[in-house]
Formats: sequence, C-alpha cells, structure tokens
Amino acid sequence: MAGASATQQLDSVYVKSGSLRVQINSNFNKTTSLNLKIPSLIRRTTRQLVTIPQMTLTPTTSGNFVDIDISDCILILKPIGNTKNNLHFDLGMTLQGNTNPTLSNYSLNLDTQILNLKFTALYGKLGNFTMNLNNSLDIGIFNKSIGGAFQFGSGAVGLKLNIDNSFGMPVQLNIKNLTSHSDAATPQDIAINLFGSNNPNIINLEVPTIFGGNKTTTISTTNSNIQEALSTSPNRIYFNADASINPLNNGNLNFVSDQSKINVNMDVQMKLYGGITNFAIQDTLNFNYKNIDQLENMTFRLNTTNGFPLAVKLQLYFIDDYYRVLDTMFPEPLDYIIKPAVIGPSPDYKVTSPTEYQFPDIVYNSTRIENIKTARKIILKATMNTINNSFVKIYDTNYINIQLSLKTKMKIQSN
Repeated sequence: MAGASATQQLDSVYVKSGSLRVQINSNFNKTTSLNLKIPSLIRRTTRQLVTIPQMTLTPTTSGNFVDIDISDCILILKPIGNTKNNLHFDLGMTLQGNTNPTLSNYSLNLDTQILNLKFTALYGKLGNFTMNLNNSLDIGIFNKSIGGAFQFGSGAVGLKLNIDNSFGMPVQLNIKNLTSHSDAATPQDIAINLFGSNNPNIINLEVPTIFGGNKTTTISTTNSNIQEALSTSPNRIYFNADASINPLNNGNLNFVSDQSKINVNMDVQMKLYGGITNFAIQDTLNFNYKNIDQLENMTFRLNTTNGFPLAVKLQLYFIDDYYRVLDTMFPEPLDYIIKPAVIGPSPDYKVTSPTEYQFPDIVYNSTRIENIKTARKIILKATMNTINNSFVKIYDTNYINIQLSLKTKMKIQSN
C-alpha cells in the first residue's frame, strides 16, 4: 500500500474519502468479461463488500480501468510472506470465442492506485515517526515592562505543563528549547530546566487505550530554575520539542485517528511575592499641539494615585514621529519619589490605602517649547522598587493612575 513506511504493518484503514483506481491491460484478442472482487474492502456501516462494476476487454480495446469510491469504507490489509500491507483481489474472467487465433502466451496486468486518500483511523503496527512541536506563552503582566528584576519569595512561582495526547501509541517528548525571553532585560534569554540542571527535559506521555480518547500528562516542576527564569520580568516563554511517536517501535498494535494530536499547554503560576528592583513600565499619549509656536509658556500638572506597594519614580519623554527623544520633563537622576501604597497585615499584605501625590507644576518657557515643537507623543515611564529590602505581594487589583493636565499662555501682539 503506497504511503506506508517500511516499519509500518497496517491492520486496517478506516477511509474518510478517496477512490481506488483499477487499471487492467492485456494482449487478449478475444472479448473478455472481468469480474473483480476485493474481499478486504467493505462498507463501514453495512460491513458488505464494495460492488465493483464488470469490466470488458475487446480485441480493439486492450486496456480498461474503473474508479471505485471507497469513502466510508474499511481497507483490511494482510501480510503475504515478507510483504506487508497487502490488499487482496479475486478476479474472474470469461473469454468469448471468435475467429482470432489462440495465442501461445496471453498476459494480463492489473495495476491499482489509491487516489486522494483521507483516513478516519489507522490500526496496526504503526512504526516510529517524529513530530516537531512549537508553542509560546505571553506573560501579560510584563507586556509593558521595559526592564527591572524580581526577587521572588519561596514558592511564589511555578511552571505547569499539561500535555494532551490522543495518539493510541507511546510518545516521548524531547524538549529541545524551553526559554524565557525578555525584550528589555539582560540576559534576554534564560533556559528553563524542568528537572534540574543536569537532567534533560524529556517527558514520557500517558497513552489513551480507547479510540477517540485522550490522556493528559501533567508536569508541575519543583526542581526547576523557573524562579530565576522569571526574575528578569520576561515577556514570553518559548517552547520547541520533538515528539517521538512509538519510540521503542516494539511491534505492539496501535491506533491513530485523523483527530489525533499532541497539545502542550503552559501555565505560569505566579504569586508576585518578593522584592522588586527597577521594574519599569511605560505607556504612550498622543501630543500634537497646534500653533505651539504662538505660546509664551506651558504649565504641566501631574496628579498621581499609586495603588502599588512600591515606590515609584516617574519620567515623561517628548518624542517625534521617529521616536527620537526631544525633551525629558524631569532632570535625571529623578528625585521625585511617589511613596508606596499602605498595605495591610500578613499573610495577604493587600493595599488598604493608595498614595496620592501632586507634583510641583512644571513650567515650559519659550526655550523648552522650542525643543518640543515637533513632538507627537509623550511616553510615560514608571520605575518601581521595593524599599528597605522588603518583600511585597502584587495583585491584579494594583494600579497606578496618572493625570496630566496642561495650561498655556498665548503671546499677544498689539499694533
């Protein structure tokens, strides 16, 4: 059977759609009727043999073919000697006499092709083959992060893999690359060792025993370096693995369906409890002030509400269409520090009272206005730190609210 590898010995193929083409060629010089039966080709629902139309060869037509629709059929395959995956045919012939001389040597060739085959299920000794799996996990909480590091408390982070297998055969997963990646921090990439630094990331998957079933293998790491891998506030985790299907190829009977798959789900379990150093997030505002050259001065006012248990330094950058920095609002190094929010007692350490802070008004005179004439956006960057070497807990309810208002004074020209 075309498509079966040397290591595969199929028992049966449940066909979803396809056709079987039977081509017959001969040197018969007499009209011949051919009746073809395929005992190993049956309809799935009725278990009846597939009916094949009678074929006729004439002295002037030495070849003929028939296309048989085998959709929703079962192909039953058997070995013959050392040849695997054979489809059995029975052929009956009736030759009609005529005036043509009888030849000393008649020949008949039967050629078959399975066209456009799609299967529902395969049963048998399916051999060994390899699939490549790729996946990635975005870590949303760090999406706006542009730097900084976390020192997580004990047991605060974990990585959980749920791997679904619906192949009815053993699968060994060899994870070649499992890496946390940060767009901003250094190092950008940290390899994750699930079972310790000296052990390969190899997982033998659970196997379903019922057709259409699924087995889930769960890996919850307790000996990995996931705490180190997440300390750089990575944006995502990359996953690449080779799945060796039937790695031992021990000749056991297997099954596979057209819906069989291996699905890898990664779940980062993160209790943001620990110390935080220079964790930076940023956002962007549009800024396109018309007739800015007619202004005598501009006064910016910043009001902030800090719902994080972290000290915050704030900087604003005026940038042009090419993201070139034209001006920074506050001189570096920053000395305005927004105090952390007030937190409650252990073990939750939840924020009980946000901290409000109004910056002193920032006045732009004509010189500074000239610097930002071509500005089109303002980038707000907040850099956060724990203070006094303390550990804090971060929740999805924590926030920082920044309100930016502007008051301008126009130049007035008198005639």
